[in-house]
Amino acid sequence: MKRFIAALCGISLMMSLPLCVWGGDDLSKGAILDTIMQTAPDYTSYIAPEDIVSGYNDGDFRAEKLATDTEMLVMLSRAFPSMPVPQGNNLITLPEKADISEVPEWAKKNFEYLNSRGIITADTVLDDSVTKDELQLYLKRIWRYYGGDAKDDFYAAVNSDKLKNARPVVDYFSGTFNDTAHMNNSEVQDILTYIVNLGAKDEKQAKIKAIYLSSLEMQRSAATNEPLMPYIEKIRNVRNADGLTEALIDCDKGLYLNGIIGFGITVDVKNTDKYLPCINLYEPTFSYEDFESDKYKSAFISYAKSLLIFGGRSGNDAQAIAEKIYDCEKRMSPHCLRSEDESNVEMTYNLWTFGELCRTYDFIDLRKMAAAEGFSFNDDDVILVSDIGLAYNLAAECSKDRELAKYMSEISLEAAYAPILSTSCLRAGENFRNAIYGADGAMNFTVQERAVSTAKNYMSDYISEMYNDMYITPQDLENVNTIAESVVANYKKKIENNTWMSSATKTMALNKLNKMKIKVGFGEYEDYLADAKISEDKTLFENSLEMSKASRKWMNENIGKPVNKNTWAMPAYEANACYLPTTNEMVLPAGILKAPFYSSTASFEENMGGIGFIIAHEISHAFDNNGSIYDENGDYKNWWTEDDRRRFAEKCSDIAAMYDGVESASGIPTNGRLTVGEAIADLGGLSCVSEILRNSGNADMERFYTSYAKIWETVIPREYMELASYTDEHPANNVRVNVSLANLDDFVKTFGIQEGDGMYIPADERVGLW
Repeated sequence: MKRFIAALCGISLMMSLPLCVWGGDDLSKGAILDTIMQTAPDYTSYIAPEDIVSGYNDGDFRAEKLATDTEMLVMLSRAFPSMPVPQGNNLITLPEKADISEVPEWAKKNFEYLNSRGIITADTVLDDSVTKDELQLYLKRIWRYYGGDAKDDFYAAVNSDKLKNARPVVDYFSGTFNDTAHMNNSEVQDILTYIVNLGAKDEKQAKIKAIYLSSLEMQRSAATNEPLMPYIEKIRNVRNADGLTEALIDCDKGLYLNGIIGFGITVDVKNTDKYLPCINLYEPTFSYEDFESDKYKSAFISYAKSLLIFGGRSGNDAQAIAEKIYDCEKRMSPHCLRSEDESNVEMTYNLWTFGELCRTYDFIDLRKMAAAEGFSFNDDDVILVSDIGLAYNLAAECSKDRELAKYMSEISLEAAYAPILSTSCLRAGENFRNAIYGADGAMNFTVQERAVSTAKNYMSDYISEMYNDMYITPQDLENVNTIAESVVANYKKKIENNTWMSSATKTMALNKLNKMKIKVGFGEYEDYLADAKISEDKTLFENSLEMSKASRKWMNENIGKPVNKNTWAMPAYEANACYLPTTNEMVLPAGILKAPFYSSTASFEENMGGIGFIIAHEISHAFDNNGSIYDENGDYKNWWTEDDRRRFAEKCSDIAAMYDGVESASGIPTNGRLTVGEAIADLGGLSCVSEILRNSGNADMERFYTSYAKIWETVIPREYMELASYTDEHPANNVRVNVSLANLDDFVKTFGIQEGDGMYIPADERVGLW
């Protein structure tokens, strides 16, 4: 925790300021007072300037004197004295308190008040100057805390009831998307109940039933590690490199996993009509930032220890091995791709020859291992290695310490299979996840819920087929496709009227938009489980192996074959949507075609603020910083002129800067570089849909913007918000609502946003691409 740096200048409003060196952008006390008085009376009507400041001994305020952080915060505490005791979302997202021991006595009471409301945080640092950005930071925290004025914090005002009444733990991970997902789960449960009670009508339903019932049975039966032990013992008994290779091959043959390195196939982004061989590597559990702080170390050790004990280790051995694995992952993490680079094709499209890969992983015989998995490679055949830093460092760690390689393989097998052999291990995994997400038990599930989740994970395509038939009407599909057509038509106009793109690039962009596929509901899929021997007579573990066997067979058979681009990439029951650059298609699953996103009885404005925006958002992804590097066929290819690409990059940088540092909660800033793609899609989607409504002639724009903000209503624990701030490419929901709307001219006009309002951004500073 950073401690406060006591201000050396102006530590009291009641004493003279000593001479200090000040920066040109620093604010005077008078400027701070003027800014505060533009907003404070909206929250506390009786507040007057004399309530905020005190004079010097001679009674003079000396407004021209530059202020210190201490003075500014005291002024804010006096200007907003009515912030209630934290409750609801304010309590759930309350930051760690600041250390105020070094704050001057005259200011301590004010700081205690701000501390208790989360307006100051543990990493707050006081110095002898105040910038405009600093003042705005604290004002935004206060506006968010009050949450009642749409002109200062639109998201908090629209969703105030949900946020103020949210209950810790009980309402964690609740909100529009989450609540819709729970509703969809209930509908999947109804499908499973239907199959169990009335009997399976075909082979697909029989397999769904088998997985569902075997999951229920596993949770009701005594735990057993017997199916895993032959493989774990084989790994533990390894004495040399040949022995390690043979042990890993045995694991692959029996479990379709060895835990260190495996082979697979993926779509070649530079030629999306074919599959490309790739490697799958053991990778660190957490990001570099988490390892740097050791934030989740105890949770990791606890979970890893439980898995190792399940595998027959003593408590002491399990503890030592868990710590060794953690230390190794921590050493590797700085060399792995950062979250913001994982979608960067220039960093992830790395082709190694098979011979190069074999030389790097010289502590095992990759030729034998590849052959055992059904892959036949010559030394000059290329294989995709998506994370070079991980590949080199994993090889170095395992070459240096063969025992460590054995530990990695062992715990990988246990992590994959212990949760389907032992309910206690399954619960340990839930506890581990809860510790990371800050869920405090809010995400522990019942036996029934776990079985539903297992069925969804294992039988996604089969269940999706039934879900789409049962819950989506032809009229719904027609209505949503009509909305999609209007969005595409308006996007064409936006591209045609674009002022910064050349005609050559516009032609290519329109070609890509014209060839984009819009998929709604659910459709075609690769039925790789058609021949899988899944039955009620088998355990969940045995059925899982049958599925892995079928998956391996499908991969082996599809090397060198053309990619089927008609298959669906998202289950029908998902409350989500996506754009896939390698197929140039937008996917709207059946699960998101319900209120508040879409309803046949909703108003035009409500549907456009929900599903209309989502469609426009996903289309915008085709032209964001990532999607824009793929052509109309989904291939990674530059279709921009050099000048247009430069202007595009400049605009992307401006958008990243606009979002960078904006807080989702006190002390949790947005990473503009990580979230720039989603920010582009939000800005583009809102611009497109708002134009459609505005051009309709009589739309209720306030209802539209309110409906948009409403779909992002959510409550999540602070711990998860912190994790997401550096791992999730999506900005926090309140950030994406407020910043996106504040940059939209029509929103500013609709709500009469003016300078001094929290939602105000000067017109010449607003950003956007489309």
